[in-house]
Amino acid sequence: MLCNKPLLNNKCKQLFKMEVSMKTAVLALMIMLLTACKTTNINTVLHHESSTQGIISGSMAWPIDGPVYNPLVFKLRSTDTGQEYSLEVRPSFNIFHGKTEVQFSSNGYGGTTYALALPSGEYEFYNYSMYDLNGTTWSSRNDYSIPFNVSANQTIYLGEIKLHVKSSTDFLGGDVYHGGFWTFADKHKRDLAILSKHQQNLFNENTLVNIPKNKRKFTDLVLLPSEKINHDESEK
Repeated sequence: MLCNKPLLNNKCKQLFKMEVSMKTAVLALMIMLLTACKTTNINTVLHHESSTQGIISGSMAWPIDGPVYNPLVFKLRSTDTGQEYSLEVRPSFNIFHGKTEVQFSSNGYGGTTYALALPSGEYEFYNYSMYDLNGTTWSSRNDYSIPFNVSANQTIYLGEIKLHVKSSTDFLGGDVYHGGFWTFADKHKRDLAILSKHQQNLFNENTLVNIPKNKRKFTDLVLLPSEKINHDESEK
């Protein structure tokens, strides 16, 4: 902006302020975009607040070329206190949250590891949510219960939690996606090798592999290793 007088008149001052404000806004937007372009992950271990905490670990996986469900959230809570926690991944880029780092891929699926410090006690996985770009959130209509225990000063591995997307074909032959279901699997060799690169003192041969084996409250939307996969199972 140019003014044709040595001293800025009131109008020129206003224009000058507007120009500075616009430049500041553009600069702030550029910084936000550059910051958001980084990838994120969920494998950061929270520092122990006391000797009463333990660590749960595992991985989450999703179809690389499947529909965009963003974010994917797998929910857990303490059955002692009711405190809720979640494992959350973002398979696609989001300007505010970035994109979850893919640490492994195989057979059309990608995923990342996780580790979370929790107070010792009894916990359960109880629900999930998947948000699609059409504004639909998929979850289990009723809470379920897949229990596990956290012991003080111990690291446990709970397995890979994988999303299997459900789809059908419309009258034009196109794919129509409608939620999905999840499976637990033992991938501890792969996952602990990834985690040990970041925290070798926490993830090693002393890590207890403890894949959930039973359900306190049944669901057919989350399958344990002993259960058969049925691709017709779904609930909105």
